[in-house]
Amino acid sequence: MGSVALLDPDGALAAARAAAQVGTLTFVSGVADPGIDVVSAATDGPLVYTLYVTGDQRWLDETLAHVASLPVAAIALLADAPYYGRRDRDLMNAVKSKVSRKRH
Repeated sequence: MGSVALLDPDGALAAARAAAQVGTLTFVSGVADPGIDVVSAATDGPLVYTLYVTGDQRWLDETLAHVASLPVAAIALLADAPYYGRRDRDLMNAVKSKVSRKRH
């Protein structure tokens, strides 16, 4: 979940720590805060990196090589789009996610 930082100030790190406490894995979105580097360095539980393909072949090769160098159990390729639809409640509350900030 790329917007996990909206639920906890520690974002993906808080989710990974909670999952490790109960002995389960964590899926860390490629657009989550903090990123996979911080989460993998600060937690012991198994991690799955979820990859949105948003760049060209060079970007993909570099991203995969980098993530493969980290202690992750797997890489999951996401087939949906990393873009939010129109969410009126988010617009009314001026919610800004990492993904929506990239678009503007």
